[in-house]
Amino acid sequence: MKYLSRYSIFVIATAVLSGFLFGYYMAIISGALLFISSAFHFSLNQESIFVSTLLLGAILGGSIGGCLTDRFGRKKVFMLTAILLILGCLILIGATSYSILIAGRVLQGFAIGIISVAVPLYLGEISPTAQRGGIVATYQMTMSVGILVAYLVNYGFTASSNWKMMFLLGLIPAFLQIVFLWFIPESPFWLFTKGKKALASKALKELSLPSSFEQTEPKEVKVSHKTLSFILIVGILLSAFQQLSGVNVMIYYAPKIFHEAGYTSALSAMLATLSLGLANLIGCLISVCILDRVGRRKLLLIGIFGMLVSLLCLCIFSFYNIPSIDKVSVAVLIAYMLFFAVGPGPVTWVLLSEIYPPQIRDKAMTFSLVANWVCVYIVLLTFPYLFTWIKSVGAFGIYAALNLLGFLFVFKYIPETKRKTMGEISNLFK
Repeated sequence: MKYLSRYSIFVIATAVLSGFLFGYYMAIISGALLFISSAFHFSLNQESIFVSTLLLGAILGGSIGGCLTDRFGRKKVFMLTAILLILGCLILIGATSYSILIAGRVLQGFAIGIISVAVPLYLGEISPTAQRGGIVATYQMTMSVGILVAYLVNYGFTASSNWKMMFLLGLIPAFLQIVFLWFIPESPFWLFTKGKKALASKALKELSLPSSFEQTEPKEVKVSHKTLSFILIVGILLSAFQQLSGVNVMIYYAPKIFHEAGYTSALSAMLATLSLGLANLIGCLISVCILDRVGRRKLLLIGIFGMLVSLLCLCIFSFYNIPSIDKVSVAVLIAYMLFFAVGPGPVTWVLLSEIYPPQIRDKAMTFSLVANWVCVYIVLLTFPYLFTWIKSVGAFGIYAALNLLGFLFVFKYIPETKRKTMGEISNLFK
């Protein structure tokens, strides 16, 4: 965060608390599921629906997130998502039936879907061009922190089987964000587009950004309809491939995967899962530090290739059931998570915040995030059946093939956007 004022850092930290909540409530189910399933006597079908139903809410939230941020601004939407996550949590811990559990998860998913649209938009709009990549990537980094904290909480409460406390602890950052939001400005870009130039100038001054800040002049970017359509398709496919990589299978079902690999107790499987959360965080920290120097395209290609190799190794080792498969599977999945966190994890959000011209930004982000969440839903809904029918070997083979397609797509269609203005980025796609 070099050259940023303390207040700017506070603003960024407040915004990315949404990323922390996203990661926490997405990952907490990986440990809580073992005990919720037992308490409510889930069948395989009920378990699959319960895990994936959060994604139905996220698809709905993502589909209207752009409209909400465009109409009400980014700041008010942050407040709304924090409140919805709190309500969803209270419904879950008070649930007495399967249908109430589903309602709580759908509400949390709805909030997460909106977050996935609002946070990258806001961060991209308050960032200087030279630091935009690192700042937007902090969203993925705090998401990784949330995932790691969720794994730690899961591990801490595994012995007592207290799944309700796992959810309740997430209320602390949600309440903190509600308080902090009163002290941050609205996006200067959004204020400018709504004709509130005086407030936009004030926000720029508070954020120590120059009055000639490029993103307060959206009408200067001239892009043809054909190019806009192409950029939209590229963004949607980029967003889809991030999730078709199978990463959320590791986040949601890691204990189950490790259990098959030889970690027979819930506690040992949870401990192995912690290593994935730590690898995710380390990878994101590396990406934040080097993203604006190395560039988006190069990190994306390195990350996807590393994930592809990791999955192929896991398939081969599992197929031949090599000695110490339990330890080897942990090492390979750590490598997989590390490559995701360096490449597709943060870089996708950075690119989505950069490539869309102002005239389609809110709506384009909505389309991209809906595609993202639909792919997450499909992957999570199908994994329990793939795991039952073709075991982890077959499932990971499918994800490896999808990673190969993603690598070829990025190699052919994603340009380097490092330190380029919106006009320059649009010209790259012509």
